[in-house]
Amino acid sequence: MEEDLTHLRRKRLTTETGLVCLEDYPYTVSVRLHGKHWCGGAIIGPLWVLTAAQCFDYVAKDEVTVRMGSVFRDFGGRIVSVVDIRRHPDYKMDQYYPEHNLAMVKVNVQIVSTSRMQPVALAIADADLPPLFGETVVTGYGSVVTGQIREGENQELRRMIVREVSRGECRLIYGNDYHLQHDNMCLLSVTKGVALCAGDTGDPAVHFSGVNRAGTLYGIALFSGTEECAYKSKPGVFAKVSYSRLWIDKVLEEIPEHTESADSTENVIPLDVEILSGLGRPSFGSFDSDMDELKHRAGEKLEALHVAAKTAADNGKTRVHDVVHQTAEAIQRLREAFHSLWHHELIAEGRARAVAWTKEAVRRVKEGAPPLSPMLLYEELVTLFHDRVWRRSIIIFACGVALGGSAGVLVGLRAARLTPTGPTARALHSHTDQAVILVEDAVSPGVGAGEVLVRVQAFSICSVDRGALRGRAHCLRSLVYRGHVTVGRGFAGIVLDVGYGVLDLEMGDEVWGCVSEWSGGAATELLTIRSSRLSKRPRGLSADSAAALPWAGARALAALRSLAYAPHNCKGKRVAVLGAASGEGCALVQLLSAWGAAVTALAPRHAALTLRDLGAQEFVDVEGTRTNPWASLEASARSTGPWDCVLACDGAGASPANGANPAALLKATAPRGALLDLRARPLLTDRLPMPFSLLFVTSFYTYRLLRWLTGCGTHTDWLEDRHMLRGGLDALAKLVDTGSLAPILDKVYLPQDFEVALAHACSDDAIGTTVVRFP
Repeated sequence: MEEDLTHLRRKRLTTETGLVCLEDYPYTVSVRLHGKHWCGGAIIGPLWVLTAAQCFDYVAKDEVTVRMGSVFRDFGGRIVSVVDIRRHPDYKMDQYYPEHNLAMVKVNVQIVSTSRMQPVALAIADADLPPLFGETVVTGYGSVVTGQIREGENQELRRMIVREVSRGECRLIYGNDYHLQHDNMCLLSVTKGVALCAGDTGDPAVHFSGVNRAGTLYGIALFSGTEECAYKSKPGVFAKVSYSRLWIDKVLEEIPEHTESADSTENVIPLDVEILSGLGRPSFGSFDSDMDELKHRAGEKLEALHVAAKTAADNGKTRVHDVVHQTAEAIQRLREAFHSLWHHELIAEGRARAVAWTKEAVRRVKEGAPPLSPMLLYEELVTLFHDRVWRRSIIIFACGVALGGSAGVLVGLRAARLTPTGPTARALHSHTDQAVILVEDAVSPGVGAGEVLVRVQAFSICSVDRGALRGRAHCLRSLVYRGHVTVGRGFAGIVLDVGYGVLDLEMGDEVWGCVSEWSGGAATELLTIRSSRLSKRPRGLSADSAAALPWAGARALAALRSLAYAPHNCKGKRVAVLGAASGEGCALVQLLSAWGAAVTALAPRHAALTLRDLGAQEFVDVEGTRTNPWASLEASARSTGPWDCVLACDGAGASPANGANPAALLKATAPRGALLDLRARPLLTDRLPMPFSLLFVTSFYTYRLLRWLTGCGTHTDWLEDRHMLRGGLDALAKLVDTGSLAPILDKVYLPQDFEVALAHACSDDAIGTTVVRFP
């Protein structure tokens, strides 16, 4: 019966595109994290599986299992535990494009070779992939469409026949998107529209030939192309196994501890009974494997609920209405205590005597007596202290002052030494003089009505952050924002808590948004922000890519709105974009070309290939003319003709007022305002002298008070451009989903490298948006 089922499956799977039979590739396994497919891998020994090292960044071995011996990703076969993970000793986790990106996973039971579980032979040391005589096949359980791995979809093992692409051609295709290391190779599918996707990291690339029918392992997939998948059919990047063969042999030659075999009924999860229905799906699986997955998933859910409940409980104690209520009660109690003390008979008698003495002193002054004579003052004090009631009152008062003052000092010192409660996170704090940025621990504030607590995974930086550090919008920021974080414009993260009145977001949602320079910054791991300033990010975008788009995309949409440009009226227009290599410049090139406009991009020459891929029809090199690129633009206008509008983005050099000649650049029919400068300029509030600055502050608070009295609330959303709020972010998400816009991610840095990241983002070397990621 087993042979009949296997034959039926082989006949069914080999007739469908990409689907295969496991008996043809028995070395393929699924490396799982918390019970879900995470990466691919290949069996290379009785106890070892080879995969990519990046799969285990910030991952413990107890979180990892391996499923083998099943053609289905989530059913059948055996699930074994992991006892050790060996990453290559030269692999560096903090390097963005690491070398020797290989890891060996040791399982807890020996793998007995069967028709569905067999080790694959390894390429000899320093050997290259044979260019002729045979074919190279990549197998794995990854997704087949752009996006994340979804449970219940695309569960079958699939294959992809590939060919090797030369390193020069691969560098030309990727440009600045990926840096090839010496032990990398590029493999491209021979079938158009097929490429690596989500979950394909670690997939083995095995070469088969007539002489070697069992196959030889030459590569492990590294760059899975989650954002594009097969959209642009870029080659996949693989780690060469032959370059690390000596290290692999050294690990394999270690003397193993005594373990049971994989077919032992005491230590391994039994093989699922696979019964194919009419559609070829298994009707039931292994009880033990399902229980393992159930425990992993239940543990993950319980941990998430525990974190969310703790965060909500801690934040609930600091909500505004609780603070106001407690403060009002404390003030009322103080008033009652002071009232009772003030009207006490001893205090009242003392006050009466003080008043009488004061009146007597005034009378003597009027009569010419010297009331300030030392002798007379001494005699008066002696007379007062001979009075028993007065002496007792003074003693009680002095004791009260001493005891109360001492208690207050002790309580204050104790409170200053206590660690603040609540969730803590890292944040980039700027000092008062804006001269230093420090990565410090910060306490997350509680969420109020209409607010959301977001765990920021990554945030973008640009030249606006440099302006904020130099004091731009400092006057307005002091009125709107009370924190110390001033950098980080666009961000992407996960919702941890929601405040009262937030109905369209819930805990666990993946969101994105942007923060203006007068509203603080997003460079904090826990960010409290109004729900109107973020929205759900498009599915399939990683956090790094999602953080690169909100700020740049919102500014690009705002510029097109000011020009009244839309998809229905852009066709045939000629538009020039200065600083096209910036984040908003790349977004403008994509949108205008998608809407039918003829775009001329002005940028340094190293960005030419990227901008042409984004849709630019003409390119003008401004290398070496950053101080006055308008001369190059005028020369291009004389040769190709003027434009309907000219947009100056970050990196455009001199402002239009200092070097542009609108008559030479724009058509005679161009409307007023067709020469548009998108770069941040000093605000009027930053240059107000003291009397006018005080008048502005008074007017600002008066306006906010009037809005509160009329029921408009105390928020400051009216200061923001509408494209930076919920509506604009939703419009960006739709453009990404339709393929009209994609984030252009330049480089990713860690928080401690912020100064290097900011210098790169403001230099001519940047293409797209620079992102800082919290590890």
